[in-house]
Amino acid sequence: MLESPSLYIDDDHLLRRAAQIHDWPERIYIGAGTEEGEGDAKREMVDDVHRLEKSVSSDSRVCAVVAPGAEHSEDAWRERLPKALEVLLGSASCPEKNAKQTVQ
Repeated sequence: MLESPSLYIDDDHLLRRAAQIHDWPERIYIGAGTEEGEGDAKREMVDDVHRLEKSVSSDSRVCAVVAPGAEHSEDAWRERLPKALEVLLGSASCPEKNAKQTVQ
């Protein structure tokens, strides 16, 4: 489970490294909001989440949730946590409302 990941640090080092990983967990949840950061950073957060999503092995089920209007805050993470746990630990599917789901 990744919430509001800072994938841009060190000139996208984490994203480059993720592209080289082949052994991913069976289920992955990535959550972010459209209002994280300021200016271009808002769009960068969303783009980076989708870049990471595409890097994950085809053997994994990825649930990438981009919540409109959500900021980088504990309140936003708290709101997404129950569904994230259901996706990761239960049989729930990725939320369709305000989310992009990729089942590979």
